[in-house]
Amino acid sequence: MNLFALLLSAAVVMGTMACVMPNTEFMLAMRIVLSVLLVIYVGLLAYIEIQSRRIAREIQELKGQAQ
Repeated sequence: MNLFALLLSAAVVMGTMACVMPNTEFMLAMRIVLSVLLVIYVGLLAYIEIQSRRIAREIQELKGQAQ
């Protein structure tokens, strides 16, 4: 699932909760959902950074083998 789809589904859930829950429960739920999304986003950034470094290292190794 890509990040856009995740954020879109979270927005739909938050909109539904805004109509159903009292204000205090909604604020708590919103904080929890946004915290989870933040953790997922940071995890994705870390994963992308690790993979890009791995790919760069493999490219350098292949260039070294070709010479």
